[in-house]
Amino acid sequence: MKYLDCFSLLEGEPASLAMFSTFQFDPDFFERRLLRSEALKRARRIAVLMDATQWQKLLSRDVRARWLNRRYLVVPIHRNQGVFHPKLNLLVTESGGLFQCGSNNLTRCGYSSNLELLNSIPFAFEDSGAAEMQLASDAFRFFLRAIEDADDEIAKILSGWLADARKEYPELGEESPRAHDQHVRLIHTYEGSIWAALNQSLENRSPKKVLVVSPFHDADGRIFRRIAKEWPTAKTELVVQQGYTNLPVQPLRKLSGFKLSEIHNTTGKDSSRRVHAKLFAWEAGSKSGCIVGSANFTSAAFDGRNVEACLMIQNSSELVSQLFDADLVKKPILLDDFSPGLEAPPESEETEAEALRLHYAVLLDQQR
Repeated sequence: MKYLDCFSLLEGEPASLAMFSTFQFDPDFFERRLLRSEALKRARRIAVLMDATQWQKLLSRDVRARWLNRRYLVVPIHRNQGVFHPKLNLLVTESGGLFQCGSNNLTRCGYSSNLELLNSIPFAFEDSGAAEMQLASDAFRFFLRAIEDADDEIAKILSGWLADARKEYPELGEESPRAHDQHVRLIHTYEGSIWAALNQSLENRSPKKVLVVSPFHDADGRIFRRIAKEWPTAKTELVVQQGYTNLPVQPLRKLSGFKLSEIHNTTGKDSSRRVHAKLFAWEAGSKSGCIVGSANFTSAAFDGRNVEACLMIQNSSELVSQLFDADLVKKPILLDDFSPGLEAPPESEETEAEALRLHYAVLLDQQR
């Protein structure tokens, strides 16, 4: 596996519109590093959609944010259940742009020190029928849906931005018929659960092999019990990291068909990186596939309580195997030798009551 410099992905054509989504956000890092990239330093409109509860926590820390709501807008997204957890980005330029879907938050750790998985796919308006253009238009509609859960006034601003973009680049609003077996497609929980999309792709076949990479899991192991019940013959490999992955050890002791592997960096370089990547891969008969993006292997993520965004990739066994090579290897580990981390998955966070405070102010035309 080759490490990718995420910053290099933003050194292309300047964006006219840049839409980001994230669970956690680091304004100081965003302003110092990402806003200075070629793609963003002259961008006319930049929006960061993030979980509303995380936004409140951010405000309580009084972090440095010089250009907040000047160069870019932060848009808190509210949820009645679960959290807003996608890591989906869409950068629109004069000729096309960039579609990104991954596991990394808009934070220093997400872009610099964690082990993350990020798919970055350029698209061109001239190739209106291409799969890449379809991903871009799907992402555009994701953001249209997401801002329905923002506060009214800021939602109006974003709606105007997206309406202008659709007029200027009508290709973004085009929707082509999508087959559930197309090679790469965007799936997100505004359209249904990831588990349902997975079963549709499997066409009622039981996988013979499953690979799970996820830092967070249900404390009661409910999704592992689901696998054991629905796919009793599947051999499931769980990639873990000592002291960080919060794998539910006790529930797994009661189940069969699961084995653990640790990631080892044989070069010794970056051995302290946290494995924050999210990947669910399977083999079923002669077919294979994977789901890669923001979703941890939890029921909140896979059953649609959280807002998640992922790519579903068909015939992906070779791509998945290429993640692990002579430099980054998986080594078996016994369940009894594994020490889980204590950090809870994002959907399990309990928030304290906040004092009443002003979120933001918008000066309307009639108030001038």
